[in-house]
Amino acid sequence: QGIYPDMPAAEYFADPCPVASLTQSIAKILIDQSPMHAWHAHPKLNSNYQHDDDTKFDAGNCAHKMLIGRGKDIVVLDQFNDWRTKAAQTTREELAQAGKLGVLSKTARRASAMVNSARDQLIFRGLSEAFQPGHGDGELVIAWNERDIWFRQMIDWLSTDRCMFWDYKTTDMSVAPYTISRMMATAGWPIQAAMAERGLGAVDPL
Repeated sequence: QGIYPDMPAAEYFADPCPVASLTQSIAKILIDQSPMHAWHAHPKLNSNYQHDDDTKFDAGNCAHKMLIGRGKDIVVLDQFNDWRTKAAQTTREELAQAGKLGVLSKTARRASAMVNSARDQLIFRGLSEAFQPGHGDGELVIAWNERDIWFRQMIDWLSTDRCMFWDYKTTDMSVAPYTISRMMATAGWPIQAAMAERGLGAVDPL
């Protein structure tokens, strides 16, 4: 068990623990659906598991890369306006096989605007050091063991002093005050926060 600041995302999502480990996303499925659903969603239990790489996640994935500085290499495909052509689909698949993410130029522009907005908000709230080089680590992995059960979690950003962790969320849904709490509960954000706190307490108790 420990803290791993440089683990590739592909290795993390394949589950590098000695046995199938519990993550916050699997915990959500256990609570909201069933153990069988969780089994199907686990890369180490289900040999036919496939990671969801739908284009609807492209803007969020791009924004994460731009803000955090880690994640899949982004390749902007200026030659395509959409994914409807066979050439566009084939290019995206070839890049995916190489561990890269092909995105449309309009998606990259949208992601850049999202990141600029996020940084403006952080500065406005006096949190300008968040997600900045020299002030922490991005996409940092923690793994720990409790009574023969392994746990793992990837944290978007952990401060250098290991006292503050951040998770960058993106959505095209309403985040009005009367809806955000419902979104947080439905998406299981409290579970994610609790797991991160528990894991950091186990691997870095000070």
